[in-house]
Amino acid sequence: SRMPLSASWMTGGIFVALLLWMTPGCYGQELNCFQEEQKNVCEDKDKNCKVWADESGQCQENAQWMLSNCRKACGRCDHFGVEDFNMAVFKELSVNSNSSVFMSPYSLWSAFLLTYFGSEGTTKNQLEAALGVRGKKETHKEWKLLDFFLQKPYQQTGTTFRILNKAYFDTSVPLKKCISELIYNLQELNFEDKQATADIINEEVRNTTEGMIPKLIKAKDLRAANFLLLNAVYFKGNWETQFDSKYTERRDFKSEQEKSSVLGKVDMMFDPKRSLKLVKYAPLNAEIAEIPYDNSTISMILIKPYWDVATLDSVLSNLTSANLQDAMSQMVNSTVQLGIPKFRMETRIERDLVKAMNVLGVTEIFSGRADLSGFSRVPLHVDKVIHEAVVEVTEEGTRAAAATAVLGTRFSYPQLAMNKPFIFLIHDKSANVTLFAGTFRHPDDAKPLPTLRSFILE
Repeated sequence: SRMPLSASWMTGGIFVALLLWMTPGCYGQELNCFQEEQKNVCEDKDKNCKVWADESGQCQENAQWMLSNCRKACGRCDHFGVEDFNMAVFKELSVNSNSSVFMSPYSLWSAFLLTYFGSEGTTKNQLEAALGVRGKKETHKEWKLLDFFLQKPYQQTGTTFRILNKAYFDTSVPLKKCISELIYNLQELNFEDKQATADIINEEVRNTTEGMIPKLIKAKDLRAANFLLLNAVYFKGNWETQFDSKYTERRDFKSEQEKSSVLGKVDMMFDPKRSLKLVKYAPLNAEIAEIPYDNSTISMILIKPYWDVATLDSVLSNLTSANLQDAMSQMVNSTVQLGIPKFRMETRIERDLVKAMNVLGVTEIFSGRADLSGFSRVPLHVDKVIHEAVVEVTEEGTRAAAATAVLGTRFSYPQLAMNKPFIFLIHDKSANVTLFAGTFRHPDDAKPLPTLRSFILE
């Protein structure tokens, strides 16, 4: 189900949403809006909007909007539909899947948003409904602001989050001048030279992802394409409390159906006494824990089903942005024996992603009825969607996401054991955005990483 779609339209385009993580917030809450030296300023207790103004010029270029929307702009972005989309597309791609899935729903949302800026008519309406946006100019302002705050260029944190949004068009496509105002990172290439075009795109992806995804596009992928929309996301972060590698050891990973059924072995990282936030959340029939990254608003959220009453798929089916936020608001400080598998996982999704977007109501952009006239007077449609994600989880942190399992029984603290299939999310709490999401169903879906030291617990 994950073979590439065949190219069938000479005016087809390729839609690429790329994610990368390496190891392991955003909006302020206490705000004050005012003018300073004839400039509009949104200030919170952590950092003020002057930095953002210097970087983007939005405070000056959109003065009236800034004054009337200051609290919304610098405050939480709950009004955006990004998190509803994130949960919906994650569920469509992971429920009832036979294998583990790792992806960046935020990367997908951003990539389809690029398409939205060039859409009109029914195509535009479908994208608005699925992405949870309305109005291109307003959406563009808020999207730029969200990207800026997610990347936090003004803060010294223990994480790095980098975003690249770019559009590539064949030189034969006559672009409308106004599109450059919405997609400011745009490059025209000779798509007839498919290998050279692929090399240029891959180099940009490789640089953005620090070499973790060296070759995203092949020349044959561009066979019938004359445009490509790219979103690349890179995250690197260290755990607030790192794992001691001397506790990492090989452990059983079990099936969710049978207690005695072992699916395989994993390298389990272990902390015999970890302080974290935890909630036993009845609406999902699951235990949910938050593991923070160092000096950051970004955390890993681990979701462990209650196996006597739930399955991984039943929890996934009921997971929404609303109950995720509700669960996080009910978390309390706890001390547990914590275990997390150490692994690397790679996922490339193509055909399944088109199916998922169809279920979410986005159909026209993949057909001859697509209206992308905001880009060009030449008929265009999206022929292929490529999403590639890489995650590494180590004692130091996450190269994209993580999983959990518990070792040892000699300690008095309760166990939080992720030694059966589980869900993991990477979430920016202050922005209320899930950046990455994954399921760990079977050890064979992941690759082991070198262990520095390994001792057997007695």
